[in-house]
Amino acid sequence: TPDQIKRVQKIVGTLLYYGRAVDSTLLTALSAIAARQSKGTHAVAEACHQLLDYVATHPDAGIRYHACDMILAVHTDASYLSEPGGKSRAAGHFYLTNKNDEDFNNGAILTLSSIIKHVMSSASEAELAALYYGCKQAAPIRVTLEEMGHPQPAPTPVTTDNITAQGLTMGTMTPKASKSNDQGFNWLKCRNAQRQFKYLWRKGILNRADYTSKHHPARHHQNVRPFYVFDSNELPAQ
Repeated sequence: TPDQIKRVQKIVGTLLYYGRAVDSTLLTALSAIAARQSKGTHAVAEACHQLLDYVATHPDAGIRYHACDMILAVHTDASYLSEPGGKSRAAGHFYLTNKNDEDFNNGAILTLSSIIKHVMSSASEAELAALYYGCKQAAPIRVTLEEMGHPQPAPTPVTTDNITAQGLTMGTMTPKASKSNDQGFNWLKCRNAQRQFKYLWRKGILNRADYTSKHHPARHHQNVRPFYVFDSNELPAQ
């Protein structure tokens, strides 16, 4: 009913800022619900109830930041055909680290989890789209950090777990039949040539954007949640 749809919209609006600012584990579910809220069904209402149960279970999330060299690092990932309508999802994990130490586990300053607008024709194209989405967000963050007095050694490392996406953007593979993704693909190559970004490959288990790129079972949420946020009972008193 219209009243039930309005309630779904209120839930999404209420939790969206909290998800973006603090608890990034909500973002994948929130964006999936938001994409279907205008044509709500009982399944959408049940998803909202499950999300509210999750928030009630973890009511006070926090992010722990550590002192570092303020060097921006980005991980991107995509899940192919994981959303209704043949859509895919792009995700990005943005954090500040030390120079030449990308394994430094610092809290995220931005988390991206959004449905790719267009239907991707392959998994590698979805990964290229995720790289494009992530680097578009990272470009102004680099400028902001430099204006705040934290110079960024060029280029910013951007990690993907798809060897094809990394090879095409770094020029180690020859593109064929790539007309459908020319814009994002050429933009990424251009920024690499300007030494603004460098694209790295690491296997999926080490990709920090994997968590927000797809829907996971409850056990995975329980195992991975402490890596991204800390609940109030786990935070130090000061």
